[in-house]
Amino acid sequence: MRNCKRTVSLLVSFAFILLNSLGALASEYLIDDLEMTIKNSRAMLEENGISVEMIHISDLPENAVVNEIGSFEEYLAFLDEIMGSVTITIENEPVSSYAKGLPALAFMPYAFVATTQTVAQERVGIAASVNLNITAWYDNAILMGGFTSAFAFTEFVGFTYTFTWQESFCDAMIVNYGLHVNATASGTLGYYLLVPGISTLVYYSVPINLTGTLRY
Repeated sequence: MRNCKRTVSLLVSFAFILLNSLGALASEYLIDDLEMTIKNSRAMLEENGISVEMIHISDLPENAVVNEIGSFEEYLAFLDEIMGSVTITIENEPVSSYAKGLPALAFMPYAFVATTQTVAQERVGIAASVNLNITAWYDNAILMGGFTSAFAFTEFVGFTYTFTWQESFCDAMIVNYGLHVNATASGTLGYYLLVPGISTLVYYSVPINLTGTLRY
């Protein structure tokens, strides 16, 4: 009876070790396959303007956010997000229409008013966006009204999770005798991807260029 119990115990131990070994082996194959898939998709991404860089985990910038994936489904979902960004130019109403609708300004033809509006947008992922905004001051003179000063800035808003935004240039210029403010901005949308089990990170970067106009 004791020999029987010992035999059963040995069989259970052997089965446990075997299952653990198979699980580790399956995980290893998954990691290898994911790594190969990532490498194979590099050419396709770079053809679409997305830079791909392999970096060691020790070279990760401070405060960088890393997204970890462990399945093909998660990687495919990531590809949809990073390749699915859409640039949108926003056509706002002329700001003079707002000023003319304010009773307090009807008796102050040279009152200086400020406005901040989003003039262009890069939609990213599920619900995130890089916005190009203009803040401008203007007067509502009946004959010679227009913009007097302005500046532009970008912001990364919404469900940004593991994406990062790095602005490299942003500027605004008053043109057409003060009737328009043109703004331009550029930068890089970045994404750090980590495959469990390897010490290599994949850094994806997408150049973003935005232009927009605010009308008096």
